[in-house]
Amino acid sequence: MFEELNTQIENKLSELATIQETAFENNGRYERIKKIDLNDFSYSVTEYKTPNDEFGYQVIFNRTVDGKEYSKSVGYGVEAEGRTSEWSEIIKDLM
Repeated sequence: MFEELNTQIENKLSELATIQETAFENNGRYERIKKIDLNDFSYSVTEYKTPNDEFGYQVIFNRTVDGKEYSKSVGYGVEAEGRTSEWSEIIKDLM
């Protein structure tokens, strides 16, 4: 889904990796980035800390198409696998 965004997203992830590596080297923490809107999608970055004092971060992409919202997540660090998911529709009203 949204294959046309793959190059844009890979470029953004590469850019963010450099920012995050520098932030962690300088501060021992990853940089949190509030939602940034681009032409085709938006993204934000959150940091996490495990109970074992291990840090990582997660990049969350969002896109709205035909009134439906979709999200994709890419995780980094020890919880990367569990924090990574492909595009899926966000269902707001379950009840």
